[in-house]
Amino acid sequence: IGANEGQNINLKIAAMDSNALKVAGSGEGFARFEIEGTVEVPTSESVTALAAGEQTLDVVGIGNITVGDDVANYGLANADGKIVAISQDGKEYKVLTAATEMNKLAGAEVATDYTITFGDAVIDDKVTLNATIVNGETTGIEDIMATASVKVTGLEAGKYTVATFDANTHTPGNTWDSEAPSFALLNAAGEVVALGNSDGKNFYALGDLTLDTNNEFKADNGGVLKDVAAVMTTATGLKDGDTIEIKADGGINVSTQEAADKAITIINDAIETVSAERSMLGAMQNRLEHTIANLGTSAENLQAAESRIRDLDMAAEIMEFTKSNILNQAATAMLAQANMAPQTVLQLLG
Repeated sequence: IGANEGQNINLKIAAMDSNALKVAGSGEGFARFEIEGTVEVPTSESVTALAAGEQTLDVVGIGNITVGDDVANYGLANADGKIVAISQDGKEYKVLTAATEMNKLAGAEVATDYTITFGDAVIDDKVTLNATIVNGETTGIEDIMATASVKVTGLEAGKYTVATFDANTHTPGNTWDSEAPSFALLNAAGEVVALGNSDGKNFYALGDLTLDTNNEFKADNGGVLKDVAAVMTTATGLKDGDTIEIKADGGINVSTQEAADKAITIINDAIETVSAERSMLGAMQNRLEHTIANLGTSAENLQAAESRIRDLDMAAEIMEFTKSNILNQAATAMLAQANMAPQTVLQLLG
């Protein structure tokens, strides 16, 4: 913004996404990550619900339907939209004897001991598997992968990566309440936001931890680590290279009078935050426009000065030229007069 080195200004635009404005959640939500499942197949029961070969099943919500002795809150739907398995908690899916339409689910039959089990809840997204069927009966299921969901608190919505913990590059110290932290949870910018224990099941926010005089991690409240609530806990455990996506839960909610009343404050705060940011940008724009106008004036003045100097030099040169011309003409006239004097003397003598 100036003519000299270092005359600069810095412009930083704050995050204006829905999470930053707190209209998409308040740090609570669900972490979603890939999980491998196991299956138990009975040796003697005819099951036609699953198709043969590789397939993708959609995880759908079922409104608390009673199927025999089981309660169905979630289901696995095939490409035709028919339910092939049901679950109450999203962890254990019981396979039906035959694929059943949603509106006929109450009359479906659940296969005995035919279950697909996940360590953490699978309550949305998809499940992929490879089923082997011989003579109309399933003899095995391989490569069961799904998207698990676990509750998280204190972590912003976004994508995260699990990496092997390196005390030298991430955080000082090498012990963590008598146990070395094995994993770090990195945000999209590569910053460490939480540390996980050796089995990758419990992750703790850095804000809940501190270092004692021995560079050991302790609970920030002075207690031991077990007194601190984990921001994320999984049953299966995460490992190096795993990626998770956290979706915020909550935010704007108008389902009840109390929630709607609270939403007014959330929306108003978001509007004020955006307005303040726009005001800052407007002030910065005015500052830059002032600089542009000032530079324009300086350029115009410089051009005018250069023009005046150019015009002054031209006038001086013309004056010098005229003076030289006059002197030259005068000298010529004097020489002519001097040449005529001898001629006049000769005429008189003659």
